[in-house]
Amino acid sequence: MDDLALPLPQSEAFERTCRLLKLPVQRFESAAGTCLVQSRKLPMLGRFHLASRGPVFREGAQDPSWAARLKRDLKGPLIVNAPVGAGPSGGWRLLGGAELALIDLAPAPAMRARLQQKWRNQLNKAERGPLRVIDQPRDADRHAGFFDREQAQQ
Repeated sequence: MDDLALPLPQSEAFERTCRLLKLPVQRFESAAGTCLVQSRKLPMLGRFHLASRGPVFREGAQDPSWAARLKRDLKGPLIVNAPVGAGPSGGWRLLGGAELALIDLAPAPAMRARLQQKWRNQLNKAERGPLRVIDQPRDADRHAGFFDREQAQQ
């Protein structure tokens, strides 16, 4: 799965977040690709499942059996919000598939070199400022003050 460019609703980070929030999710994997399915149970409607922006297949690979596998393993309707051609055959087509573009970002020095001078100067100024962005896992104890302030502003 590491070699696939996954949209957010199919990513491992999204899956971990759902599991931390105790939301029911299942990952279906094959040699061709992967699919994360979210499940919900609503009063009067019962259980249904969502494969948002999935399945995601490796370049040139297809797995026609994935839809049958999901149908077999999941009880209830399956909603597939997938790119064109990735969805299962059959079922009711409610809307057309999404069209999207993946942008391959260049290394940071190359992107910086392509900026106009005005933007490059503003970026340099911002980087010298006091704000620091840190990518780290959420920790309820260490970040309690942040969560308290967020709750208060809501």
